[in-house]
Amino acid sequence: MILNLKRFIEQEETYWSELEKILHDRKQGIKSNAEKLKRFSYLYERASGDLVKLSAFSGEKELRIYLESLVARAYSEIHSVNNRKLAFRPFYWLYAVFPGTFRRNFNAFLLTVIIFMAGAMLGGLAIMTESSAKEAIFPMQFRHLHQSPDKRVETEEQNGEERSSTIQGSAPAFAAHLMVNNIKVSILALALGMTFGIGTVLVMFYNGVILG
Repeated sequence: MILNLKRFIEQEETYWSELEKILHDRKQGIKSNAEKLKRFSYLYERASGDLVKLSAFSGEKELRIYLESLVARAYSEIHSVNNRKLAFRPFYWLYAVFPGTFRRNFNAFLLTVIIFMAGAMLGGLAIMTESSAKEAIFPMQFRHLHQSPDKRVETEEQNGEERSSTIQGSAPAFAAHLMVNNIKVSILALALGMTFGIGTVLVMFYNGVILG
């Protein structure tokens, strides 16, 4: 039994020391990457298992107290909430978090731009080759664009002052409608990610068609 205990300590002591070092680094504020966090979780689980195994050796009180302390510190580090990290720091988000997130997802952004521009090119080409395609492309809230540009200018000039006052009066309502519509489209594109991205691609492509 003593030989087994010695072998057990020799095998596991390296892992305990590694866990001690990670806890010390985190206490000093040293950040951990994803791989190191996975390692930290593994070492914590291994130390917890060692503590259970050590319960069979009633005479090793000091070692058991050491392992209990080590496991408790690791548990506290994993499950505690660091209020400093949760603090709202807009400038840090602006110059550190957002640029880093954008760089990590640049390929997805580039793909989105390509899909959107492909839709814009198709929409522009469709209008250039067949003006009647407007009725099929434009949603109902843009039905005033079914007319040709010349016809729209002529209508604006005829209505004149009456049209101008109407536009000024409806400007706040139009701005609110535009914001709500953009938010709805953004949420829709996000939610359609559950379709393996197919729905999101269609939303981006169709918005490109309208712009084109």
